Amino acid sequence: ALNTNKIYIIPALVNKETSSVARSDIDKAYLLAKTFAEPPQPPKDVDEKHYEMIEDDIRFKVAISKSLELNDNFIGVSDTHQSNITKEEVIEAMRHLSPYKAQGPDNIHNQRLKNGGNAMIESLVFLFGWSFRMGYIPIAWKKANIVPIPKPDRDHSQCKNHRPIALLSSVGKLMERIITRRLMWWIPIMA
Repeated sequence: ALNTNKIYIIPALVNKETSSVARSDIDKAYLLAKTFAEPPQPPKDVDEKHYEMIEDDIRFKVAISKSLELNDNFIGVSDTHQSNITKEEVIEAMRHLSPYKAQGPDNIHNQRLKNGGNAMIESLVFLFGWSFRMGYIPIAWKKANIVPIPKPDRDHSQCKNHRPIALLSSVGKLMERIITRRLMWWIPIMA
């Protein structure tokens, strides 16, 4: 766990391409962003047939799932996992919110959600229900603040020795928890 009382000042960073040193916060942020945004390299020993088999299996299971949902005799798995989000689901998800997690770009802290009372819960039920029914995730829930965390016992003047941590919207994470719980119930039934 991070020590939230400690302020970490990022030291001057060395640009590995130009060997120049980034000293200003803006230059350091640019260098870290460039390092964190580099696309991962594909594995050298990729077994294409294995991935094709997995994709075929997924397509097959999706097709079966759709045909079952169209069948009039099929009883309600789809009804249950697609039903409205309930007050109980929101309350249960809120129980797991940590008051020690940092807020994301929306500046809504977990503690604010927990202390909002019944009005907050009812508002979240409405918001999550609307989002779920429309199949729309608000853009604000997809944004993140990326915070560089130094890897222990490393040279912190090197960008690669910092780990990017994404601080996401607490509201978005709350809805994700509800959807994840539904999927964890639904997936074994459909497997």
